[in-house]
Amino acid sequence: MKGVVKTVPFDIVLNFFIGMLVPLVLRDGVRAERGILINRFLLAVVLFETFFFLPLGAYLYFFYPDWSLMFFIDPSGVEEGTIKTIGMLALSGYMGAVVCGFALSAWMVRSGRERAAAMVVAVLGVGLGVFSLVTFRRLMEVGTYAQWSALPRTTVPFYAHKIGYVVSVYGAAAAAALLMMIRTLQRAKLET
Repeated sequence: MKGVVKTVPFDIVLNFFIGMLVPLVLRDGVRAERGILINRFLLAVVLFETFFFLPLGAYLYFFYPDWSLMFFIDPSGVEEGTIKTIGMLALSGYMGAVVCGFALSAWMVRSGRERAAAMVVAVLGVGLGVFSLVTFRRLMEVGTYAQWSALPRTTVPFYAHKIGYVVSVYGAAAAAALLMMIRTLQRAKLET
């Protein structure tokens, strides 16, 4: 189970990063809201998470567990119920991280600590970038743990596997949706 410790935190940090980023970008609107947790901005982030990040995360984790765990552990060596439980906990953790990131950043923005929030976002971004560079080879190969461990490797390059297409198209759609959501919320604030 050591591999879960190495991969699930990346996704949790990514969600925390997204949660923290939105209030910084929409700071004027976040300041104008009555509450930190009950507002349209957090609702938009939760809806984005629900419709974009969670479905892709669930698909990848449950259909490609070896790749999703980046070949750190062999899922076939772990009981199926345990793998499913970890998956459900991870998906719950993603939602919790995006909400906590949003709440912390919104609180920091509303209390005049925008610079500190921006520094946290920058550190998180650099950390995610470094992790991605260090584990890039694991990300760019798709297959089972046995295929990854074999010498020579018998995995398939990411771009040549359907998972590459799914992640690329879904990722582009999610990025576009996130940008459109932020832009719509910015415009809505300007009109009120």
